[in-house]
Amino acid sequence: MTNLISIGDLISKGFKAIQDTWKPTLKYTVWFFLAPILLGSVMMFGAFSLGSARGSVGPIIFTLMLVAYIALIVVLLWASISIMQYMLAYAHGHADAAPKRSALSYVPSLLWVGILSCIPLFLSWILVVIPRLVLRNDTAAGLFTALFVLGVIAFNIWFGIAVSQSSLLVIDEVGRGIAALKESYAMVLNRWWKTLWRLVIPNFLFQMIVSTILMVIYMVAFFIGIAVFGGWTAAIGMDGTDALRATNVGFSLLGTILIVIFGLVMIAFTAVATVAQMLFQTSVSAELYLSLKHSKHGTQSK
Repeated sequence: MTNLISIGDLISKGFKAIQDTWKPTLKYTVWFFLAPILLGSVMMFGAFSLGSARGSVGPIIFTLMLVAYIALIVVLLWASISIMQYMLAYAHGHADAAPKRSALSYVPSLLWVGILSCIPLFLSWILVVIPRLVLRNDTAAGLFTALFVLGVIAFNIWFGIAVSQSSLLVIDEVGRGIAALKESYAMVLNRWWKTLWRLVIPNFLFQMIVSTILMVIYMVAFFIGIAVFGGWTAAIGMDGTDALRATNVGFSLLGTILIVIFGLVMIAFTAVATVAQMLFQTSVSAELYLSLKHSKHGTQSK
């Protein structure tokens, strides 16, 4: 087996992927913002309409709201799978190649893999109730229940990492169903800890960087808001003309415009950070998947 891609390489490739892929994936990432907005608009319209609906109009509006919610799920599934398709192609070095299949055509296979992977997790949690059913001593039952819970949590984490590559195997046309779960287990076998660190550390560090940048932006906007509306806060302890003058300064047209501008800037930075994080995490997953795949077969990862 060849060595897995290093954590440092995963991070550097992730940052490069953001620069290289944000434009071609914009047609997908934009739907993570547009779809909820459109759904919210439909839901608000439906809520107001239901209040005044009569006769057969009510069920029609309710059906419209249900269809809108289903459409949101479908659009987000399509966008998520499309991004992963593109990132896998990018990691393979074929970013310009057309997708093998439509993104939505993978949904049944991904859903089936998800169901299969959840069955062992569900069964493991059933074990937690066994001490309560078998042991009559409440203290002993509580102790064994706690031990079982810890064991089940450990198993869930282990199993989740072991089958973490199954969805990528489906999208990469390597395996489906149980075959995908078995292949993922074989890829992670003897490299469970290495896989865990490569999934957790890059994403954690990137999240810390993004959170720090956003916190600085929010704090700047907050202090500017205090400065703009400082006259209003000062007016609390004033009387008469001075209070009126301070209030007028705090709620001036310029102050309102500044607050709106900084609010829009904060929303824009949050949207950019969300897209960047999405692309980074997808890149890490794709690069690690290829490294595990090549490492298993003894070939050198790109």
